[in-house]
Amino acid sequence: MITASKIIERRLKKKSIKTSATSTIPNHTNYANLPQVFEPPSYNITCSFNRRTVDTTSTILQDIDELPPYDTIAIDTETTGLERDSKLLGVSFCGQLGKAYWLPADKIEPFVMEAVLAGKLLIMHNAKFDLQVLKRNDIDLYGNPIFDTMIAHQLLDENDHHGLKYLAKTVLGAKVKMEKSPVIESPLLDTDSSQFIEYACADADYTFQLYQRFAPQLKREKVSRLFHTVEMPLVKIVAQMEEWGIKLDKEKIVALQAQLQEESKGIV
Repeated sequence: MITASKIIERRLKKKSIKTSATSTIPNHTNYANLPQVFEPPSYNITCSFNRRTVDTTSTILQDIDELPPYDTIAIDTETTGLERDSKLLGVSFCGQLGKAYWLPADKIEPFVMEAVLAGKLLIMHNAKFDLQVLKRNDIDLYGNPIFDTMIAHQLLDENDHHGLKYLAKTVLGAKVKMEKSPVIESPLLDTDSSQFIEYACADADYTFQLYQRFAPQLKREKVSRLFHTVEMPLVKIVAQMEEWGIKLDKEKIVALQAQLQEESKGIV
């Protein structure tokens, strides 16, 4: 009988990755050690950010094994909407300036995707949403170190807007062609269309560039430790709380409500 572990091991060997099936599959049950704390030792950023001059080259993947072996990679999910029951349409990736990849949902094999991405630093914009969407589709990336560019910008400038397209224009100087997902705007649009794939890949590209910009800034502003040891672990914790729910002492809540109501009577 061919198991999922054997399939992963065989497919990873095609990429000459020295690993074992048991060591590459993230632990799905032991969350006691999560979230992991990740502090990049250094940043070697050589790109110019005055104006985004490189057009994104989009490549459609037939298999995630075709993805180059980046150690750091931006990931963006595309869905039919922002609701909890929205359908996953695919995932875009970017690990270098101006070059992004699109993997349609029907080409995704969850265990293989987890194995290929195991140990990599994942860059996301609003990581909580992407982690939850992927987990609902049996892709568990909670064990990976993450860098959320939305949270990074909130630390750097809490009074500004933090949307991806806004930051692409104001920080990167990008000429954003589509502000919203073309599928959300036109539900009948074919997700294999060049328009949709270009949109998805551009999002991953923007996210990767924002990481290159924000990571050194966090260190210069002396908030890198706060970001990596508090904010990023909390992203995973809140995401799991929303998925699993939290346990409340109903009697305690009712008693507290009565106490607060009584105390409020004395407030003029």
